[in-house]
Amino acid sequence: MSILIAMGLDPRDNVKAYWSVSKPHKYTPWFGQMMPRNRFEAIFHTFLHAGGVHVEEQEKIEPFLESLQAQFQTAFYPGREVSIDEMVISYNGRWRKKQFNSSKLSKYHIKTFGLCDNATGYVINVFTYYGKRTVYHPDSDPDSLQAVKVFQKLLEPLDRGHYIFADRFYTSFSLLEYLTSKSFYYTGTIDARRCNLPVQPKTLKLDHLQMKWYIYKDGKYLCVAFRDKKAKKNVSVVSSLSDSSTTPVETRRCLTVQKPTMITAYNNMNGWDRADQNVGYYGMHKRKSIKWWKKIFHWLLQLCHINARILFLLTHTEPPPRHSLVKFKDALISQLTEAAAALNAAPEPAPTMPALNTPQNAHVQVVARLAPESHFAETVRADRNCKVCSKPGNRKRTTKTSRPGTLELSSRSPRAVLTNS
Repeated sequence: MSILIAMGLDPRDNVKAYWSVSKPHKYTPWFGQMMPRNRFEAIFHTFLHAGGVHVEEQEKIEPFLESLQAQFQTAFYPGREVSIDEMVISYNGRWRKKQFNSSKLSKYHIKTFGLCDNATGYVINVFTYYGKRTVYHPDSDPDSLQAVKVFQKLLEPLDRGHYIFADRFYTSFSLLEYLTSKSFYYTGTIDARRCNLPVQPKTLKLDHLQMKWYIYKDGKYLCVAFRDKKAKKNVSVVSSLSDSSTTPVETRRCLTVQKPTMITAYNNMNGWDRADQNVGYYGMHKRKSIKWWKKIFHWLLQLCHINARILFLLTHTEPPPRHSLVKFKDALISQLTEAAAALNAAPEPAPTMPALNTPQNAHVQVVARLAPESHFAETVRADRNCKVCSKPGNRKRTTKTSRPGTLELSSRSPRAVLTNS
């Protein structure tokens, strides 16, 4: 594990480059001290999922993902504000469940959905999208929208009363009704083209810092349209909790302007963005891989490192200053290396032949040819038949000497030395 973390911190062209000595400025003896290259390649390129050889599709990675979900939820419970969004894993291999989105930086990718704490960026729940074979909550309605099924699955470990933030990809009237029935509060941007949502923001034209409020569905939901200076279009946000108040915000030019409180609250939804940003740093999932489940495996390991760092900062009253993800991984590598060194202590010396002259071994019968020293098999010099003195029925064997053209008769023959000059 420490080798994988170190490889993520120091990306190279291939795995062999970490053990290569051809380039002195890149040579790192630590990798060779931890494990021989051939041994690591045998493990890295041949390790298999826990499901076995004949397992198909999501069963290859789902058991590992479910075990991580249980650990994530046991170690930490989020605050009041949480956010839900998607996170993609770049993958260009052959897999029928991979997605394509030209607007993404990674156009071909594996899609995942996750629940994140806004205050810390801790990932609480996550699952992978497998198209029609995606397993949602058992109580979910098959005919409901995908956003409703995604929220129902991700919010399963939470109690009611949380404030949920999401973007317009999920916002719909069906989702608002579902969250209200489960005692959750929702705030998110909207797409005015969707059904059962206010249509006025679709054609509304606003000036700079101008805002317009709408109340619909018997006052259950509040919508605001706002035009910022940098925005080319109006931004529309709907909420089931916020009111029509405004919040003073200071600009870069030290000017105080009024913005809707709903917009300010939505802008603080940076928990999932921070998690998505940290996952992209120093991870082995960025290396090319033919196996799609290996991509998800290394991506999940990166999530573990991020959550572990957040727990470290929360549990230490005086954490080190500027304890970045790189420093945390360096400390993690050191601790894993020390633990491995303790487990792989120096082996006990091989048992030797007991001394024969001690009182406790007096009953052992001593063989004369074994008494002076240990008796082991040893390599003898190569020999061959002598073509000069060997006759049918009287074969003689000779051995090579250091002087070319000279043959020395073996000691097995009673004849003298034969010299071929």
